[in-house]
Amino acid sequence: KKTDKPLVLEIIKKSDSSSVGEIKFTIKIDDVENMYRHVNMRALTVPTGSGGRVTQTGEPSGYPDDLTNGKYAAYLHGFIVDGESARGSQSNIFKRFHQLGSKARYIGITWHGNPDNPGLNLLLPPDYHRAAYNGLLSGLLLKTQLSFTGDAELTILAHSLGNSVASSAIANHKLKVAQYYIINGAIPLEAYDAAQTSNSSGDPDMKRNMTEDDWKPYYDHGTGAEKGKQQRLFASNWHELFNASDNRSKLTWKNLFAKPELLSVAYNFYSPSDEVVENADDTEEFGDFFNLVDAATQGRHAWVQQEIAKGGQHIITPSGFHEMNGGWKFNGWYLRQPPEEAKDITNEQLKIHPFHRPFLYANLYDPAQGSSTAGVRTNRYKLLGTGIPATSYAIAANSVPKLRAINGNEKRNFNMLDELKSPGGVSSWPAHEHSKQPEDWMHSDFKDVALHFLHPMYQKMIDLAELDKN
Repeated sequence: KKTDKPLVLEIIKKSDSSSVGEIKFTIKIDDVENMYRHVNMRALTVPTGSGGRVTQTGEPSGYPDDLTNGKYAAYLHGFIVDGESARGSQSNIFKRFHQLGSKARYIGITWHGNPDNPGLNLLLPPDYHRAAYNGLLSGLLLKTQLSFTGDAELTILAHSLGNSVASSAIANHKLKVAQYYIINGAIPLEAYDAAQTSNSSGDPDMKRNMTEDDWKPYYDHGTGAEKGKQQRLFASNWHELFNASDNRSKLTWKNLFAKPELLSVAYNFYSPSDEVVENADDTEEFGDFFNLVDAATQGRHAWVQQEIAKGGQHIITPSGFHEMNGGWKFNGWYLRQPPEEAKDITNEQLKIHPFHRPFLYANLYDPAQGSSTAGVRTNRYKLLGTGIPATSYAIAANSVPKLRAINGNEKRNFNMLDELKSPGGVSSWPAHEHSKQPEDWMHSDFKDVALHFLHPMYQKMIDLAELDKN
């Protein structure tokens, strides 16, 4: 129970039970949430984003600032996590850092990563596309919400889709951090380096594997100089129809976060055995029964399925997502012309009538208003989250060599599966029912598996930021 009474060792004289002396050990037992700060952003992006612990940025009553080194370490959770569940993961991460010697002032950050699906169907997960949009939108606000940290050194760690918040804030909205830890990031590689082709699966063509099956004939069409030209029909490539002065050229994941402000401070903690954000295969189709079952029951392949679902081509898609636009749905305007016929469609025609399902904003196709419509940041974020598919694998299962290149030879990619298990973890990693191999480091293992098995990962994060130093 809560107490600030000391633990007392009293020495009693046996002959008459009188007290000879006592030794007091001062202790304080308090709720763990009274030991760190909290920022709740759930209601800042959508009116329905209620729940969770309220924002508390003052000095924690259970862990005064004079016991810290003045640095800050903030944690952002991922997709599906509601307000109450966020409290559990935040306190868990705090205790792990604290037990390993961190003296930083810890901040738990809650954002609206679990928006309801259209039918409020409890059998279906929250609307991932809206969650991705909420994350990018929350990135607009994070700097202001953390203004209380002042000029103190700030380390951000974000899990999974929480990196949409952190990466957006750091790369595009001037949040200054000293270290940024990307943990199993549910963000496409192209957002950090559009030119990257390497991946943990050794696939020669990530883009083809990330293409929905019905669209692969357009991806493959042509020979010689014409090879691949019909990829201009894709929602993910529509931006290429416009020159750099037109804001519609910015409607892409490519290099969205590839800014020096991020690349110079980011560290990638990834796992090639990540089941939720595992690399795509060559038969991606949202309606595939086995893919859906694996995603729904085991979490396997879920991130790729969310990207393939964009556009709502399959009949069941509207039950899981509110906004059906762009993506892999064919535009009825063209009656799904085969590649040989579609090659006669001009780029000027595609600017007005895209081959894919139109995006949400009709003004995008107006020559006079298109650029200004795309220039509205919230519009762009909504389209990225709901209608523009990724064309690369996720950073969660792959290294990003560009991070390493920023600061010479400093190591910035950590394969948790191979490098960050404790000796006990290497010899007896906890088994998962839905793992491919007994030793797999899964998507949420960094917080779900006991500290005994993976404490080197936390020690690495502490050491890089010197969170345990005075």
